[in-house]
Amino acid sequence: MLEISKLTTGYRNDYAIIDGVNLNVNTGEKIGITGRNGVGKSTFVKSIMQLTPYYSGSIIFNKIDLTKNKIHKYNSFGISYFIQDGQVFPNLSVKENLELSGYGSKKSNLDITIEDYSIYFKIFKQSGFLNQKAGNLSGGERIILALAMIMNNNPKLLILDEPTAGLSPSNVNLVSQFLEDYLVRSNSSLILIDQNIDYMKNLCDRIYLMKNKNLTLHK
Repeated sequence: MLEISKLTTGYRNDYAIIDGVNLNVNTGEKIGITGRNGVGKSTFVKSIMQLTPYYSGSIIFNKIDLTKNKIHKYNSFGISYFIQDGQVFPNLSVKENLELSGYGSKKSNLDITIEDYSIYFKIFKQSGFLNQKAGNLSGGERIILALAMIMNNNPKLLILDEPTAGLSPSNVNLVSQFLEDYLVRSNSSLILIDQNIDYMKNLCDRIYLMKNKNLTLHK
């Protein structure tokens, strides 16, 4: 599925934030990455998405060399990325955000998707919610919408950067259940950045600690 070998990256040519990282993620495998703030967790996943300068190493996804492809192709490869704090189009409605993330999905398919989300997030059933401007949502509602958007194309690899930050404990549980159900049904893989170890232990097959510019298996 995903093979990362000796990846080195950063923001200045004379200083690497990630240095020589190796990581393999198999089909259906769920990987967690934790560590204190500022050690490079977000930089690592941004480097997979080609959002930081690439120094050296390889990133292969299903035999595709990601270092030779632009980020706009990732969706067609089956890779979806959740940016920390959640990114939505604030001037569009909730439904318009979902439609846009689906790249022209048919209305019937979108309705099925919304009904599927409603099983976990009752807010999707609330009167007027789908027509509400995304910019008027609360922080937790925005994160839930952003998660729904990146899962709208049935990705085979989900890369999530702290999706539970700012959520109430009950919503953390809902997000965890939603993700686990999707990953089981789709046999998709996951790379999860988070600080909540208990949540990650329930969801992930392996957890790594980001420290000293590299990954160490968390025991």
